[in-house]
Amino acid sequence: MRAHALVLAALLCVALSGRAAVVQRVDRRAVLKTVYDSQLYVRELTGHNDGPVVEMYQRMGGGKKGDAWCSWYVSWCLRMAGFKTPNYGRARSWFADKNRIAYNHGRMSKAYGLPRTGDLVGYDWNKATVSHVGFIDLWPASGPSCQTVEGNTSGGLLNRDGQGVFKNWRLKKQVAYVAVWVE
Repeated sequence: MRAHALVLAALLCVALSGRAAVVQRVDRRAVLKTVYDSQLYVRELTGHNDGPVVEMYQRMGGGKKGDAWCSWYVSWCLRMAGFKTPNYGRARSWFADKNRIAYNHGRMSKAYGLPRTGDLVGYDWNKATVSHVGFIDLWPASGPSCQTVEGNTSGGLLNRDGQGVFKNWRLKKQVAYVAVWVE
């Protein structure tokens, strides 16, 4: 919400100034990062997919209290950053469009190059389908790890289940997919 308020305040100042202004292209990835970082350390109330902010994420997308909420968190952040997104309550849904896939089980797409800030990261935890989603925050060109921001997780390398929004270092070999939703 803070990101929306800042953009709206800037536009209002320009409109009220009565002067012509040069409007620069907005870095949509930077706006999205501001939004998802603003939610860091949101916590569940009782550890059962609940709490005022968690339930806001769930309701906005059509979910209900108690639902797993990593996907609702992603949807909320994208919408607050000004993107029109579907109501995906399941993590796997973000990776269904193969044209958006930039990384697939260790293979980079030549069309997209390295994953970038704001791309979606999906984990299948060695199962048949993606069951957890978050944001890529940093994907170094070399090295075994990437930094992510995820909802319904815990802080740490290996644990995906949790009680909040955290920034994590994940092993790249744990990543099943990266999808590009920010052009």
